[in-house]
Amino acid sequence: MALPKIEGKQVFSDELDIQDFNADRRGHTAGALGFHHLQMSAATAAALVGMIQSLPGKMSELELPFLVLHDPEDAISPVSGTELLMRLSKSRYKEFVPVPGGLHAPHFNQIEFCELKIRTFMRNAIAAERPRISNVERSPEAWPDPSKDGPLHGQLAAERWPAQNRVAPLLSFCFLLGHVLMVGSPLLLLVAGSWFTWCLGGLVLLYALLGSFFFLEAVRFVWGLRKAHSRFRAAQPGTLGNPFECQVRHLVCVAICAEPDFMILTTLQQLNASSSAPRMRVVFAMEEATDRPLDRFELYKQQLPNVASVSYHIHPVKDEEVRGLCSSLAFSLGREVKLMSSSELERYVLTKVDSQVLLPLNYFPELDRSVQQRSGCGPVVWQPLLAGLMNRNRSIGATRALTSMRCFSYPGIFALNLMCVTCYSAPLMQYVKMGLHHPNYLGEDCMMLAQATISEGRSAQLAVLPVVVAVAPPLDASCWGALREAARQGARWAAQVAEVAEFRWRHRAPKTTISTISWLVRYWFVRLALINGIGLFASSLSLAAALAPELPEVEKVLLFWMDKLMLVVLVSLLLMMPLYEQLMAHFFVAKENSFVKAPWNQLAFTMLSAPVAIFTNTVVDLWAWYRHLLLGKAGIVIRQRKKVSLDVEKM
Repeated sequence: MALPKIEGKQVFSDELDIQDFNADRRGHTAGALGFHHLQMSAATAAALVGMIQSLPGKMSELELPFLVLHDPEDAISPVSGTELLMRLSKSRYKEFVPVPGGLHAPHFNQIEFCELKIRTFMRNAIAAERPRISNVERSPEAWPDPSKDGPLHGQLAAERWPAQNRVAPLLSFCFLLGHVLMVGSPLLLLVAGSWFTWCLGGLVLLYALLGSFFFLEAVRFVWGLRKAHSRFRAAQPGTLGNPFECQVRHLVCVAICAEPDFMILTTLQQLNASSSAPRMRVVFAMEEATDRPLDRFELYKQQLPNVASVSYHIHPVKDEEVRGLCSSLAFSLGREVKLMSSSELERYVLTKVDSQVLLPLNYFPELDRSVQQRSGCGPVVWQPLLAGLMNRNRSIGATRALTSMRCFSYPGIFALNLMCVTCYSAPLMQYVKMGLHHPNYLGEDCMMLAQATISEGRSAQLAVLPVVVAVAPPLDASCWGALREAARQGARWAAQVAEVAEFRWRHRAPKTTISTISWLVRYWFVRLALINGIGLFASSLSLAAALAPELPEVEKVLLFWMDKLMLVVLVSLLLMMPLYEQLMAHFFVAKENSFVKAPWNQLAFTMLSAPVAIFTNTVVDLWAWYRHLLLGKAGIVIRQRKKVSLDVEKM
């Protein structure tokens, strides 16, 4: 039987090795470097085929620790065999490390990388097997985690700050009780007497000031967007430029679960078109449930020819971890930073991206600019502005209004340094020192600022980038389906913000108690008063004004004007929130694609739907807090957001 010829370029990457391999024609003798049109007897071929056919059954019997170093582009031994081995083997300690550029001889072509991996694996495997040898019981959860090796310093976040299997029950109760007291306070006027009118006056004034603050912050950021947009246009975007002009390097982590490919491809096109692509290292953080991981990686890698390095990691499910972005990002980034030296970590900035966001072309130029300006200024997280522009033409009015309500509140939330959301960047060394993402919490975005603050012992600052990142409103094929999707997203959001508040209080540094209390008060009031309570408070105030008993003339006039002032504040916000997000569409810088559209003919219906959005958001939060009190984390449905409607998914 004639075997196919194997060329040196399939095995080696070094040109001299390739030439030596191809020049060696000693056939099947002991000194041959490889196979060159060898002949094989039928008996040997039959034995080889029989051995290969028996391998899947033998894989399931394998219990020893093992390490596989395999290049996904190996043209001689397909990586699908390695993936099958990882799935079938019963080994408690096993690791598959992709070796890009390793070809069929990774131990030759990537010798330093492979040597580090082998040494690390042997050290951890011996430590893992030692209890077996000494007949000491040890649970699988206690086995060494390979992510602790390498340049990681100190404890990982999960070890430093143990998480309870609840979603901040005490805080959820306080949020629920505070919300009821806040929105129901005007009705106390019916039994409290005229003196309570002045207390209500203070609350109304606070609402008016808070609404004015959020309005002014939105206007300020829109003005900043206009200046940044003009600056980017003047810089002639679209050219890659000189990659050595800026010393900042970018580690971009793209989280993937089971989204359709075309969702990811749109995001990758923006990354590849960025002027910072030559200074970029892209990592795909895949869940164990991700289908076709190797096929996906090959497809996605083809979309990033301008990017310097592309890799992927598959996160295995662990019982103690919350499935979702936090655990997946922590696993993949933990393995990626193992490949980097401490000096490299200092130069990189981490940016988290998922398939529900679309970065503009000016994101990384503005990030580079801010990184250089804030060098040595303490812990920082960079946060862009968000707008519900992605696939907006397929959304319904209520969900558009809900998204615009949240996006309108972000400038004020960022100005108060309360939290970062959805998409963010941070110095990679800062991220490593805080122990990576915490895999036992829900919201990796909300946790980012809190973890940085606690690990550094001082408040981490939000640096807002003057760029617009496109996100998707809750989508589905029907109005009811879209509202259900909004409810799912809202429930998880309510859990995240409760968890991060409880985390920050429980793990605060001794010298930061006062600043933590100040942060919690601002956090609590903004979360309840503006985002949830303003609509119901205005309604209960109008009801109290209509049902109130006879009051002295001064209090009666005060109550009348309070009711009108709250009506003006509420109507102004209902009109401004959709308009604000509509204007943001003009500052989104993207390649031409069908995902980012904001038709002006939708604006009127979005404004009319705003009361429904406020009511829906309030009901969802109340339901979520109640459910969290009863069930903890088990009461949260972990689902990916829908970036496209069902009719598009079928195309």
